[in-house]
Amino acid sequence: MQGSTLFEMNAEWQRFLTAYPNLSIGLLSTCPTNATGIGASEISDPSYSRQTLSTHFAPPSNGQLQLLVNVVFPLLTTTQSIAGWALFDAVVGGNMLKFYCDGVAQTYIAGSQPQFLSGDIVLSKV
Repeated sequence: MQGSTLFEMNAEWQRFLTAYPNLSIGLLSTCPTNATGIGASEISDPSYSRQTLSTHFAPPSNGQLQLLVNVVFPLLTTTQSIAGWALFDAVVGGNMLKFYCDGVAQTYIAGSQPQFLSGDIVLSKV
């Protein structure tokens, strides 16, 4: 996208959202080993499920897509190590579209509730 105008980048983000009406976010226990997502694993808590994001982003602005509302996952019933998150094109199954792992896993104990607050996720490249 180098050299693209903000208008073009905003339009590209809008096409992305339109192309994936079942966009969802999942929590990763293992990060991918490469950009294609190979090696990634989602957490294995019995209560866990991906959360839908189809209406959770603000309209694209300044070439970015920003989380507009809080995304709250179900209460965990077991202790989990969360290494990152990924965007998928479906709530169940589907394809990993994007992911984020910073190399520092966080431990969430049983009874805790992972969440992303409004503004926690800002995507700058389609």
